[in-house]
Amino acid sequence: MTIGEWMCPRCGRTLDDPRSFVNEYWRGWSTNYFAWCVSCGWQGEIVEEKVVTAPELAEA
Repeated sequence: MTIGEWMCPRCGRTLDDPRSFVNEYWRGWSTNYFAWCVSCGWQGEIVEEKVVTAPELAEA
């Protein structure tokens, strides 16, 4: 995914502004992005999971 496709979770603006900060790193099966939005000042992690394991619900 390119940075231009990421949106700020707080204000909804794109993180492709050159003053915004996005750092990509990996942890296990997930790709993590530490981001800072210049528009609203939000900072935090955006996690893109590659594998999701969900339990099968019991039938009623």
